[in-house]
Amino acid sequence: MSVLALINLIFMVEASSSLPQEFIPVTAPVHSVECESAFYQLDEKEAAYAYYMTRASWEGSKICWFQRSYESPALFVLLKLIFGKSVEETKHKALSNGVTEDEWNQFQVYAASVFNNCGNFKSFGDMKFVPQLTEDRFAHIIKTSANYATHGDKMDHIWDRIKREVYFEQDPLFQIGYPDQNGQSSYYSSNMTSKDVAELTQFCTKANINMLNTRVLKDEERKTYTLLICSQE
Repeated sequence: MSVLALINLIFMVEASSSLPQEFIPVTAPVHSVECESAFYQLDEKEAAYAYYMTRASWEGSKICWFQRSYESPALFVLLKLIFGKSVEETKHKALSNGVTEDEWNQFQVYAASVFNNCGNFKSFGDMKFVPQLTEDRFAHIIKTSANYATHGDKMDHIWDRIKREVYFEQDPLFQIGYPDQNGQSSYYSSNMTSKDVAELTQFCTKANINMLNTRVLKDEERKTYTLLICSQE
């Protein structure tokens, strides 16, 4: 079962002390998409359509990771390395190295939700969700994965760079929004203000450019904006 096929997750908010503690419960149903038998029932034209639409969706979805949050692309790489070839192998290695069933389930539903939302923020609602298992147990699962033997330095480097953002549950890192309005978004560089966005949106509307598939970088020294438009190149 591929980790990219983990879908249909339910979110829950549980209050604890002064922090929101928004995480995915271990009771959330996790399903795999078994499409092989259905795919081979298609004729040649239908199969080609399904294949290329899937490829296009996968390639196009990558911009969503960069738009969601600054840590999301790194989280994508890290989770892909952790899971390696299969979920089953990763689970076996984790449980064989002291990870409990509850910890594994907490990790699995978090990872599945990250893949499902193209990042660690809900695609609807723009609020962050965090792992239910503790930071040190998350790091332990990283070290039990098959790829750690060959990619350990890279995996440690990524985790050290993003673990604060992954677990931080206070503004401005808890919700997607403009930096000057106590939020964060990698739609724009961190120095972009809501006024900048309003002016740029007005320009793009006149130029007939859809802002949904873009990212914007502001160069304050040169007083310019760089508008990045999603494309194959």
